[in-house]
Amino acid sequence: MKTSQKIATYALMLFQSSWFISSVLAAPPGPLDLAQSPLFYGFQQKPIVMLNLTKDNQLHFKAYTDYSDLDDDGIPELTYKHSFNYYGYWDSQKCYEYKSSNNGFYAPTGYSADKYCAGTGWSGNFLNWVATSRMDSVRKILYGGKRSTDSTTETVLERNFLTMDAHSWAKFYNGADLNKLVPDSVLGTFTATAPGTTYASTTATLPTVTAMATATNYFVTSSISARIGDQIKLTQITPDVIRYGRVTAISGTRLTINIPNATVGIIGVAVPVSSWQLENLSATGVTFCNTTFI
Repeated sequence: MKTSQKIATYALMLFQSSWFISSVLAAPPGPLDLAQSPLFYGFQQKPIVMLNLTKDNQLHFKAYTDYSDLDDDGIPELTYKHSFNYYGYWDSQKCYEYKSSNNGFYAPTGYSADKYCAGTGWSGNFLNWVATSRMDSVRKILYGGKRSTDSTTETVLERNFLTMDAHSWAKFYNGADLNKLVPDSVLGTFTATAPGTTYASTTATLPTVTAMATATNYFVTSSISARIGDQIKLTQITPDVIRYGRVTAISGTRLTINIPNATVGIIGVAVPVSSWQLENLSATGVTFCNTTFI
């Protein structure tokens, strides 16, 4: 082929290409089809988690109602169950000490394999049962909890605000392991023994019957199982007399008991040391109140 023929053929190809481009550009625009998911997804992802959160006041209630079956054994948990790991801001296998500085907070003191603290601190698992609200659980699941302090050296989680109305609650526990779940400073001289335990007096200075005309009487016991405010049943063996009073003070092993109308119907005779018995009629548990003070 001659050079002039090659040039003519190339010119024809250019003309055809330019015609094709102009015809495409002149075509009417179609519907715009944009991607409905990120371009880096190779295929359509189906959702596996859906959050359905309510904004009503139910989130401010206690997380553990004490009438739900938490461990699916067919029996509702009516109180604290130590074998169950309660979810909340505290670590279930750590012991905590309450610090009054910086508006008060609980600081971990050590690890506990059995979740007990033997009177040296608060059990984290027990604190979760006592103090966790539904809002606290939601906040911890979503972003680790509400942080009142968050720095490079310290993070403090703040519990949900509980107004002093129906959103406050109380938890009562009277298990035999109570002294392993809360510090001794909370229980004082109280020991977790069942109501009805009897204690005989062991002092030679017990008041006589006539001396019990005073409202306040002192009794020294060999074993203390009482707190201020507990109701005490006093039984005189000879003659058979029963009186009731309340503990107003505790000093060592000495109980100060207020006995109103103590001399009514009692013969004024001296009472042998071993003839008085003290019986604690009050419940042996502790009530934990949850609210927020401004």
